[in-house]
Amino acid sequence: MKFKKHFLIILFITYQINAQKDASTDGIELNLRPQFSAIFVPVQDYYSGILPDYEIGNNSMIYGREISASVNFIYFGVGAGIGTETLHLKNEKIDYFPVYLELTPFPSKNPKNGFASFSGRIGTHFGNLDRNGFYSRIEIGYYIPIFNHFSLFIKGIYTHQRLYKAFPESHEPVNVYTFDGAGFGFGIEIY
Repeated sequence: MKFKKHFLIILFITYQINAQKDASTDGIELNLRPQFSAIFVPVQDYYSGILPDYEIGNNSMIYGREISASVNFIYFGVGAGIGTETLHLKNEKIDYFPVYLELTPFPSKNPKNGFASFSGRIGTHFGNLDRNGFYSRIEIGYYIPIFNHFSLFIKGIYTHQRLYKAFPESHEPVNVYTFDGAGFGFGIEIY
């Protein structure tokens, strides 16, 4: 519920900023990007001496939703975002909030035709974790303008993350989850 409230506030602010642009900001554009993602976590590259219920398995997934805002200049865009994600282990799950900075080379400003995009992120995690972890992500996508100032997009995602979470039943002081994953994301971008 809080995520929805924050999303609506950011959407309203973005609309107001775009509506009040003047001629002095012709080279700069603000955009907002809500996104949903599903990431498969097929690789386990951490010590797996914990109980099987608390391990990353072949069917482990990350489901997430996020929102980011960025400022696009002529040759690059810089943004920040927050989301909520759930890592599904074999029989448990870890909920967390990634917070990140994003860099997009050569962003398209209010495009009239479809275009490809590349972006990179780096950040950390908050939530019910033992300590903050590391978060990095690369996204390659395609944007389809649907009408003025709105585009749909779909992205391929590669992620590398480290989470710290202890489960009392696992008999480990802290479980460290370091993993790589690949998946997809989709959403809309508002210019």
